[in-house]
Amino acid sequence: MARQRLADQPAGVRWSGTADAARQTEESAMSTQSGSTRIKFLAGVGATVVLCALASPEAQADTVLFQQWPAVSRDQADSINQSNFTSDDFTLAAAATLDKVVFEEAELGNETPASVKWYISSGLFGKNPIALGTASLTATLTSAGTSGNAFSLFTATFSLPNVSLAAGKYYLTLNNGQNVPPTGRTAGNLDYWAIHATPGDSQTFQSVQVGNNVYTQTFMNHDEDAFQIYGTAGSGGGGGGGGGKGVPEPQTLWLLAAGALLTLGLARRRWSVADYTENHS
Repeated sequence: MARQRLADQPAGVRWSGTADAARQTEESAMSTQSGSTRIKFLAGVGATVVLCALASPEAQADTVLFQQWPAVSRDQADSINQSNFTSDDFTLAAAATLDKVVFEEAELGNETPASVKWYISSGLFGKNPIALGTASLTATLTSAGTSGNAFSLFTATFSLPNVSLAAGKYYLTLNNGQNVPPTGRTAGNLDYWAIHATPGDSQTFQSVQVGNNVYTQTFMNHDEDAFQIYGTAGSGGGGGGGGGKGVPEPQTLWLLAAGALLTLGLARRRWSVADYTENHS
C-alpha cells in the first residue's frame, strides 16, 4: 500500500506512515482511558475524605457540651419569674459555639412555658454579658402535677444565636419566665427552674415589691439546676468581653483539603493531555 502524502494527513497529526498512525491512535485511546481512571480514583479519594470529615466528632453539631441532667425533684425549684434571676455555672473544656439550651421548667398548676429571658455571662445574674436575649420556648410535658404536688415538669428548649466561647467557666442565667395559662384563666402562676441535685452552687436573686417598697435577697450555693448546653466543639474562641470570632472548624479544613486534592488531580490530567497533544502534533 502506498504511503499517504503529507498533504493528505489530517490537521494536527504528524505524518509517519500507516503503522505510526495506528500506533498514535492506540496511544491516544490508552492515554484517555488512563486519565479517566485517574479522575475516578481522585474523585473516590475526595469523597472518602469528605465522608470521614463529616463523620468525625468535631463535625457533629448539636452535641451536648455540658449538662446537669435530669431534674430529680418535683417539689423543689428556683424562681425565674418576673424580676427574679437564677444563675448556674457551666464549664467548657475547649472552645465551642453554643446553639441551644435545654432546661427543666417547673410550673404551678396547668400552665405551659412560653418564653424566658436568658443571659450567657462571665458574672452572676447576667453581669458582664457575652450574649443575651428573650426566647420563645418549645416545651414538652414530662411529669404532670398531682394533688399532692402542684408542680408540673416540662423539658423546655430554646435556640442561641451561635454564641462563640473560649474554654472556661461561664454562667447561664434565666429570668422573666412567661407562660400560657389554661383556658378561662387571665394570668398564669409563677415559673421555676427545676433542680438536678442538691446541694449545689446555683444562686437566685429575688426582688419582691410590697406596696411602694422593694425587697431583695440572694440565695447562694443552694442547688444544681437541670440544664444542657448544646453546640459544636472546637469552633469557638470568643468569651470574656464579647462573642469573638470562631476559628475554622475541622470539617471545613477537611473539605478544603479534599477540594484541593481533586483540583490538583484534574489539573495534572489537563497537563498530561496537553503534553501528549504537543508531542504528537
